[in-house]
Amino acid sequence: MAVNELQKHDSLSRPAQKLSPEIQLINLPGGYMALQGAFRKQLPIFIRHYFPVQLTTPLQAQGALEQIIALTLETIKPCTHQPISIQMRASQSNSRYEQILMNIRQIEQRLRESGLVVDDKNPTWALSLYFNETSVFAGVSECVDNLSYYNGGMHRFKRDDGMISRAEFKLLEALSVFGIGLPGLGARALDLGAAPGGWSRILAMRGYRVTSVDPAELSEKLSNHPNITHNKETAQRFFAKRWAVMMDSQYDLIVNDMRMDALDSCRIMLDCAGCLKIGGTALMTLKLPQAHWLQHTQKAVSLLHREYNVAAARQLFHNRSEVTVLLNKSCN
Repeated sequence: MAVNELQKHDSLSRPAQKLSPEIQLINLPGGYMALQGAFRKQLPIFIRHYFPVQLTTPLQAQGALEQIIALTLETIKPCTHQPISIQMRASQSNSRYEQILMNIRQIEQRLRESGLVVDDKNPTWALSLYFNETSVFAGVSECVDNLSYYNGGMHRFKRDDGMISRAEFKLLEALSVFGIGLPGLGARALDLGAAPGGWSRILAMRGYRVTSVDPAELSEKLSNHPNITHNKETAQRFFAKRWAVMMDSQYDLIVNDMRMDALDSCRIMLDCAGCLKIGGTALMTLKLPQAHWLQHTQKAVSLLHREYNVAAARQLFHNRSEVTVLLNKSCN
């Protein structure tokens, strides 16, 4: 899916080598930067992360680490004080993993000694390294040009004591990727398909007053939560009962992670468009079938365009068989 999407932007691009089940080396005759304009206008759906390969060298080659360090210092001048993250991945079968980690520590130390700021939490630049059994592929680029600030586009989160389900990671990643900040005072959110309540919990923690809709029970951890109101019914019944007063029940944010066919879920989102405030935001996940992901995604997005501006659609790290869609509502 990702390769096909890439070739729509650069018809001359060709797969060169499959490095792992999720990592592909691509030949780009037009160059890495030629894609930046296209991706800044329209984010790709299935390409989660990419970086330029400016250096390929055998692992055991004399001076391999020196070449990587030289490439980094040529690209980023130490005087800029812009932080860099060393983002390393290796093939699962790599038998030299401990040696690779030692090499990474050596590179990090040398970069610091040369005046660069190494910061994995808030980087501006990334030194991207991929190690297979015989070679290392290296590139230096700005994180914003890699489509993600995280290694391989894999944004990981720590579990906390109040966590209800792993689905919370999907929402946390979507909020981060799409840049949805903290709400204003008194902001309201509608959570469709809320049970067992992980998304409602996250939204309440961020400051929303949440209306949770699901015929199933929410987790006991949310019982009597002051900012969560549970409507124990289907979304269809919820809207049918409240249609006459919909304009008095507008929300700043609507989220939908319902386990149903993508097109049926989109139709429910069309039904609730009237209760999203002008300037409001909606997030939904599209549950995709085993095959024809792109066609199903395109149909769903086309349907959503009837009532929303579709700002972006992304296949994120924490929802491998889904596509997350960002919607907003303007006055037009």
